[in-house]
Amino acid sequence: MELIIEIGTNSTKTVIVNDFHYYDERVNSGRIGEGLFETKHLSERAIEGNISILREIFDYYQDSTILNPSNFGGICNKEVIEVSIIATQALRTAVNCDVFCDRVMEEFGVKIHVLTSEEEAICAFKSQYPRVNDVVLDIGGGSTEIVSLSKNGDIVCDSYPIGVVYLKDLCSREIGVFDSAKGFYLYIEGVLKECMAIRTSPLQKSLTGIGGTSVALGMIKKSLDRFIADKIEGTEMSIDEIREIWDVLYSGVSDKYSIALIQEILKDRADVIIYGVGILLYVMKQFGMNKVSVSCRGVRHGYKYYLNQSI
Repeated sequence: MELIIEIGTNSTKTVIVNDFHYYDERVNSGRIGEGLFETKHLSERAIEGNISILREIFDYYQDSTILNPSNFGGICNKEVIEVSIIATQALRTAVNCDVFCDRVMEEFGVKIHVLTSEEEAICAFKSQYPRVNDVVLDIGGGSTEIVSLSKNGDIVCDSYPIGVVYLKDLCSREIGVFDSAKGFYLYIEGVLKECMAIRTSPLQKSLTGIGGTSVALGMIKKSLDRFIADKIEGTEMSIDEIREIWDVLYSGVSDKYSIALIQEILKDRADVIIYGVGILLYVMKQFGMNKVSVSCRGVRHGYKYYLNQSI
């Protein structure tokens, strides 16, 4: 049994893996990459905040009631748990990445595997195993990965160093300038054309969206006030539905959706979600795709498959 901790630019996520089955998924809003776009350094606040989050995670899983074998098919126990910590764009690009990694090793005795952009993309794609016929779009805090299969069955990875946190850093000063949601989207689209020069369209014509943006959209569509993976997984959303939610996020007004519910769903990501939706709309438009299927699985789920190169 293994605890996998994924330190993303915007959030830190955990999942228990037991024989390629997943349990007890949790998300913390760590924002280790906040301000990184401008400074190229992890801030002291971000480092200390994420060390505190890791302490909370380790304390939580030291509770024997959490790791009761009956919660995991009755075939595991507290003594055999292993811990893997993986990290993505923020630590990949931070000048002082070693400062944080050394702190983690010193306090928790775990070496962080800082994934390359290609490794992150492969993990994102393999998180959907055995369903491998879709284009996988992973919108993160610091980067966006688009992964598909070539004619020969090889994994084709495109990683772009722009995600919801970085896009917010670029565009947040302009959000109040425009009279309409459409005007702001056209501005975002112009920024993304410079940051995400998508070269070719994939062979596959179906799209799976993973990451916080896609999951939040699924929750909004299903009117869920809390994360329930089984109800969100596989939710299909049309581009028109997503555009409608974009308008709601920009204006804060809706006759169809409960604004209070949306605010409850978004919580700590309320200030960045509109940028993730902008990236999603941009990619769908570039590929000529009219719908996306939401998946709750992500890089942390694909990590074990990535390590097992035979899969």
